[in-house]
Amino acid sequence: MPDLFGLDIAGLVNDAIGSAGGLVPGTFVKTVPGTRDPLNPLAGNQPTSTTHTFQGFFENLTVTRREGSIVREVGQYVTIMGASISPATVPDGDVSVTIEGRTVKALELVSRDPAAAVYVLKVEG
Repeated sequence: MPDLFGLDIAGLVNDAIGSAGGLVPGTFVKTVPGTRDPLNPLAGNQPTSTTHTFQGFFENLTVTRREGSIVREVGQYVTIMGASISPATVPDGDVSVTIEGRTVKALELVSRDPAAAVYVLKVEG
């Protein structure tokens, strides 16, 4: 993970939030396009998948109007602590996440801070 100003900010954030509690273990499977088999070029690209462990949390975000009468669900998100990803990678592209006993499909990587301390994935499933 990148250092900013000579500090491992991702590691500091991971340790601070982890020691406060609330993080749960999870895994994600990242699939990337592979290469063609030169002996069988008509088979297409053979994707490869890698499994990564992490610490994070699952959340449902909602919007409530000030008068409190209208509640609208915005979506489901998984927040991943960057320093906890093993082996280290960016959870983008074709990703399937398992956390809190649920397996969900990542729709997009919504945000990532400059220190790669936190990744937020919008998910469905």
